Amino acid sequence: MSNRAQLERYIPMVTFISEICGKNYEVILHDVSDPENSVISIFNGHLSGRKVGDGPSKVVLDHMLRGEEDPEDHLAYLTRTPDGKILKSST
Repeated sequence: MSNRAQLERYIPMVTFISEICGKNYEVILHDVSDPENSVISIFNGHLSGRKVGDGPSKVVLDHMLRGEEDPEDHLAYLTRTPDGKILKSST
């Protein structure tokens, strides 16, 4: 089974988290083995403008570039969308 196929098994969990949190929470599943197209599932992408097939955020990209085996969680940090909206993010 490919890495992508294994990760796709988590899409129902991403859907579940999104439904619990509501329309003001963006939930994304990344396949970090494909840095150019890491977003494999996204709910409420209207918040950031991201969609399936997009690349990772700067925080995810930084982790990938460092090659960390066990990266730390980043909770409740502020980010800004390209159109200027400020978001509270966790990765």
